[in-house]
Amino acid sequence: FYGAYAAVERRTLDAVRALAAAWPHYTATFTGHSQGAVLALYAALAATRLPELRARRVALLNFGQPRGGDAAFAAYVAAALNHTAARSMFRVVHNKDPVVSIPKRVFGYAHAPVEVLYERGMARNAYRVCSAAYGDDPTCHERFFLPSSISDHITVFGLRVGNSCET
Repeated sequence: FYGAYAAVERRTLDAVRALAAAWPHYTATFTGHSQGAVLALYAALAATRLPELRARRVALLNFGQPRGGDAAFAAYVAAALNHTAARSMFRVVHNKDPVVSIPKRVFGYAHAPVEVLYERGMARNAYRVCSAAYGDDPTCHERFFLPSSISDHITVFGLRVGNSCET
């Protein structure tokens, strides 16, 4: 994933700098879906190191995000985005989305907190905010042994996202 981000990092951070200069009192919120969510994670992390921004002005809201690093990386992300103070980092998971389970934890990969799990559709109040202490909360999505609903991955709040598998 990082190779894909590295290819666009300079242009992305140049755009973030320009936006931060134009709107200095706004929070920079990064968002993405699937692989784009991992790229948004890397961009948000890089933005916290920009002099034009501070960690308190960077937020992350991702959907169907695969794991983007190991446990040490996940802890670093959580600290850099200061998730416990401002609740500035959320990873939305739609029920049995299989993509959020890859790469596998057995290979050392981990999620940063905070997971927001929608188990029964994505209705307004049909979610659960999982433990902020774990990126891979064993009582949330992590409890599914073999999550296997690609429909849950490509449907977010009733909208079909992405078309990379269509001809």
